[in-house]
Amino acid sequence: MAEVKKKIINKLAVLQVLACLMKNPLLCNRAEFHLTLDDFAEQFHRILFGAISNLATSGLKTISYLDIDQYLAQYPMQYKVFTDNRGVEYVIKALEIAEEKNFQYYYNTLKKTTLLNKLAESGFDIKELYDETVVDPIKTSEIQERFDSLSIEQIIALYETKFIQVKDDFAKNRGIVQAKCSEGLRETKERFKETPEVGLPLTMVKLTTLYRGQRLKKLYLESSAQGVGKSRRMAAESAHLAVPKIFDTERNAWRTTNLHESVLYISTELELEEVQTMWLAYVSGVPEHKILNGIYGPGEEQRVDKAVELLEQANLYFVQISNYDMDDIESLIRKYYQIEHVNYVYYDYLSTTIKIMSEGASKSKISNLREDQILLMFTTRLKDLCNELGIFIWSATQLSGDWKNAKEADQQLLRGAKSISDKIDIGSIMLPVRESDKQIIESYIAKGFQLEPTHVIHVYKVRRGQYNNIKVYIYFDRSTCRAVECFVTDNNGNLLTIEDTSVEVVLDKTFEEKYGFAF
Repeated sequence: MAEVKKKIINKLAVLQVLACLMKNPLLCNRAEFHLTLDDFAEQFHRILFGAISNLATSGLKTISYLDIDQYLAQYPMQYKVFTDNRGVEYVIKALEIAEEKNFQYYYNTLKKTTLLNKLAESGFDIKELYDETVVDPIKTSEIQERFDSLSIEQIIALYETKFIQVKDDFAKNRGIVQAKCSEGLRETKERFKETPEVGLPLTMVKLTTLYRGQRLKKLYLESSAQGVGKSRRMAAESAHLAVPKIFDTERNAWRTTNLHESVLYISTELELEEVQTMWLAYVSGVPEHKILNGIYGPGEEQRVDKAVELLEQANLYFVQISNYDMDDIESLIRKYYQIEHVNYVYYDYLSTTIKIMSEGASKSKISNLREDQILLMFTTRLKDLCNELGIFIWSATQLSGDWKNAKEADQQLLRGAKSISDKIDIGSIMLPVRESDKQIIESYIAKGFQLEPTHVIHVYKVRRGQYNNIKVYIYFDRSTCRAVECFVTDNNGNLLTIEDTSVEVVLDKTFEEKYGFAF
């Protein structure tokens, strides 16, 4: 049997409260004084309080011992308890002792005692406010003094704080980080001197500078209109991280990058073969249409064969999924993170499905959720995954229909939910060169820039970046998925000097032993 805890009883407080209620029954109806049977631990006191409450309700202005005696005489069981405890004598003595002006004090004391009993019943340790095992009078006085000094609200806050501390230790919330502002500050400052906040390189060196590379725990979004090339950009960036060697068409030689990351490409539309030929084209530098036609120029088929060999050795994984919800995408990412140690994910692309809409309504308990609300929930889930698993995710969205005429290409163009830009770390939009770009391009070609841009990457958000709201003019060869930066301007077309960032990557020494060849 469970141990029955002995209740704390402050008999003086009980006597004073009951007597004051008899002297002024109106106190029973005052909103600020709320007494219940639970405030009286002994049956005798509970019976007495019940009698007083009922007599007060009947309209008596004062209650005497005779009123109590006559009322309880109607109830034999209760009356016996009353008489066994010499109830009349108790009431007479209580009325002599009690001072109505002290009611507030004794009421508070009684309620605090009730609170301690409730806490003890719930398993809380109340010894710092009441400990009957203490025999040292000085210690007893200190405990009593502390109890007297605390209000009911302060006692509740004291135990709430204890529970919060336990909860923090045993029920960690993945979405909460708590710290003092200076925690680890000096170490952080010194760490940046040794290892700057830069992730693995992108396919373009100036974008690597602007984005600080592809950083873990970050969510990048590069949107574009249908058919512009967002899937090809993802194919290039994913192969760039997974394959440690690509063919340099300018030098006509294979160039080692030492990048050999585990990468996952999630497609919602393209089939495996469609992405495979993009990967082959990027790695080999041979246009995709030649691979699809099976007709090669001198040396090109050998380059493609080498690219096949490199991709066979790469930890580059592909998943195609059509009818999916947020849980499906999260499960896929977790699976490849845990089993294949994938740290870099390319998800092509953020959109809604009937299954996602149904899941959103089910989880939020709200029917008829708008598309923008669903996409915001989806983006939040992806960002939370980045933080929890310490991974990098690159995704995209389609654009709204008025992108051709928009003066500025920013989050306002994102189809369905411009609010998702709040959750991302990098936000950009890739557009083909528009009429508004042609004058800027002509002026820079006149200054000596030889490669004419085909596309513009409009960078509207860089969290922790030096630049924002800028345009990166690129030459994008869709046939090889390769892009070359031409120049960078601000939104007004003014040239910006952006340094190239080259990230040195050291290949794992066990690579040659593991895969049987070196680069």
